[in-house]
Amino acid sequence: MSDETERKVFIPRDGEICVEIEGDSTDSTKSIRSVDIERKEEQWTERSEKYLKQIKDECTHKANVHSVISHKAKRYYQLTALPITILPLILVNIDYFSPQKEIQTAGLTLVSILSGVNTLYNWSKKCENHNTASGKYLDLVTEIEKILVRGKAYRQAWDVTLEKISTKYRELDSSAPYV
Repeated sequence: MSDETERKVFIPRDGEICVEIEGDSTDSTKSIRSVDIERKEEQWTERSEKYLKQIKDECTHKANVHSVISHKAKRYYQLTALPITILPLILVNIDYFSPQKEIQTAGLTLVSILSGVNTLYNWSKKCENHNTASGKYLDLVTEIEKILVRGKAYRQAWDVTLEKISTKYRELDSSAPYV
């Protein structure tokens, strides 16, 4: 649009919002009229609240599953990482007091096996990933609870809320680690 373009916004008696744009052109003056039609919102119903509660229950269940897996992975990590750290210290002292090569060889073999298992299964990363997923599911549960605790008159429109919550739920499902 050029600098000589003029915009006029007016509301006629029927309540529609109209925008009229006039501008200088080489041929003649252009006039564009746009009508803003009111958007109808989908109302909250018992069915919509029931659906949101169902998503909340599924998120709570998935958060609990990820939490259990996270704690289990943490326990496995501790069971392998502690001996990997402590055994070499003990073996050095055993060698100092009684120079038996068999004990040292067996101990270092055990340390290398535990280190390999720990590296192979990567329990620390599994623990972190599942713990993060559990937290995100619980965040969504909290958001749904905040929505449901408000009165229907003060909530966002159902169709907007549905789109927002279902999008977050899908993204969580796609980014969560395998159970």
